[in-house]
Formats: sequence, C-alpha cells, structure tokens
Amino acid sequence: MPKSGLHGKACARMTVQLTLFADKLDCGHVIANDTWIRTVRSPDSVRGPDVFYISYTRQPKGTLSDEMIEAIPELVVEVRSPSDPWSKVLTKTLEYLDSKVTVVVILDPATKSAIIYRENEAPKTFAPEQDLVVPDILPGFAVNVGSLFA
Repeated sequence: MPKSGLHGKACARMTVQLTLFADKLDCGHVIANDTWIRTVRSPDSVRGPDVFYISYTRQPKGTLSDEMIEAIPELVVEVRSPSDPWSKVLTKTLEYLDSKVTVVVILDPATKSAIIYRENEAPKTFAPEQDLVVPDILPGFAVNVGSLFA
C-alpha cells in the first residue's frame, strides 16, 4: 500500500534531525528508505525500517556497502501509516526488540505523538509539545515531536 505524504514527511524530518545530530558528533550512521536489516535467523527474516541509527561501535565508519547490513541498529523509527493496524505495528516492534534493537520509536501522524518501546519496559509516549529524547543511545539529542509532523 502506498505511503501517505504525512508518512513521508515524518520520515524525512526524523532522518534530517538524526543525521544532523550524528554527523555533528561523528558517532554513527543514519539510514532510511526501507534498507533491510536481518531480524531473525534460521529461517531468516528481514525488515526495512523507515529510519534507523547504528553507531560506529556496531557498524564502523566507512564500512557500508551494497550488501545488507548485518549489524543490529540501536534505534529504529517507524512511522505508522493510516492503513497499519496497531497489531501489525506491535508485531514489527516486537520483532525489532527480539533482534536486539535497543529502542523502537513509533511516530503516529494521527495523534502527532511518538511512543518509545524497549525490551522489558512499559512504552513511553511523547506528546506533540514534548521533546523526544533517547539519552542512552543519543546523549544530547532532542527533537520536538510536533515538529516531525508540521
């Protein structure tokens, strides 16, 4: 199903914010456009997150190629499409967490909110007027949630 303009805009804005931050600190790769990562082995399963961040610790600087990325990102961002039922979004989120992604952020254009999911923790919702932060992954990074949907 084709994605909406709101979906694409939220992806683009998040990609820009993460890229500016990661480039300034020279700390990792920000990747978008459904680039595949392996989430399950034997049998293999892959996912193409809307946006993800992977530190140079997990994927060294200058090592990206035309091959699928085998390292697991620390942060995955998915933008919920109007056609995505929450059950599908949560299934995808759990698959990322099971593959050892540290943080999954779901951006929801319908509510202009962000929800952070982590293994063994209750989800945390950020309202449009709040700043989205993930200090353990990106210390100092903050982006106003509402600005991602403006």
